Amino acid sequence: MSGSRYVERSAREVCAFFEDELGFVEISLPNTQEIVFERTVELRRNGEPAGETEYAIRAYTSVSRGSTRKAGEDAGRVVLIHVPTNAPAWKSKRAHRTKNFLSAMRNRCREAWRRAASMPRCPKCGSAMAVRWNKRDESEFFGCVHYPKCNGTRKVV
Repeated sequence: MSGSRYVERSAREVCAFFEDELGFVEISLPNTQEIVFERTVELRRNGEPAGETEYAIRAYTSVSRGSTRKAGEDAGRVVLIHVPTNAPAWKSKRAHRTKNFLSAMRNRCREAWRRAASMPRCPKCGSAMAVRWNKRDESEFFGCVHYPKCNGTRKVV
């Protein structure tokens, strides 16, 4: 965090930001001590709500009730979740808890929203796809969320 200074954030401040400003709800996840928020992404077809929820944006804050983590353990992150499989479809870069932490988290949530709106469908089975990484060259590609049952892929353009 060259030159950046760690800033302690209260649970109250973080909750107000995610719930009041961004419309997220706090959720409880097993084996997670930090406060986590989630907001579903409603699919649209031809500009109209489709009444389906395929993705949710999940924000891991690095803030826990009653205490905060020490500097160095202070990064929040945003993950786009494929709801039916509860699998990550995309993960943001970490947002360090500096003075710009909340604005960085807002930007990562917006990016997750854009990603959800533009996720392609699997060319083999028509299901949702998720961003995956090639282990050999670390390039990104889209892979079917039903892998290994379906091995459909698409290039990231």
